[in-house]
Amino acid sequence: MANFYIKSITATGNNRIESIIDFTDGLNIIYEVSDTGKTCVIKCINFIFGSSALPFDESTGYSKVKMILVAKGGNVSIERELGKNKMYVFSDNEDIDSGTYHAKKGKLSISSVFLRLIGIEGEHQIVKNKDFSTRSLTWRTFVHMFLIKETEVFQEESILLPKVPQDRTAFFFNSESRFNP
Repeated sequence: MANFYIKSITATGNNRIESIIDFTDGLNIIYEVSDTGKTCVIKCINFIFGSSALPFDESTGYSKVKMILVAKGGNVSIERELGKNKMYVFSDNEDIDSGTYHAKKGKLSISSVFLRLIGIEGEHQIVKNKDFSTRSLTWRTFVHMFLIKETEVFQEESILLPKVPQDRTAFFFNSESRFNP
């Protein structure tokens, strides 16, 4: 599944020195004393992943976040300005088209870039509730497995099961399509 990794995250702004953090292939753990920017890094990643939550206040002078991904087929760079849903993708990866994408659902959603990087192409529906209503599979479906908050590192609950109690959803189907007792 690991067909790409984040090489770097950069925050930029007018008259501001670029703030850059580099990553390596594999597990990266961000640690440091309080108030040194750990949460900001996670918020920047989440922002590029399509979150509407701003990674930092505009009063910092930073106005744009950029993520560089290293993938098997070539590198992908994604840029997004604060307060904008548009993202600009620059790719030398033959599977990913350069162009303008959007944080929200739509034909050119940033979610499609990340899903394609892990080998999921096209539109897919997943079960969302006990009535078997469906919703679109998006990159945001997976985010909670990759961005773990410090307070959730030692949680006892499964990261795969929904946090909200569910009754007889697809999670509880066995391989013979019958409900488990």
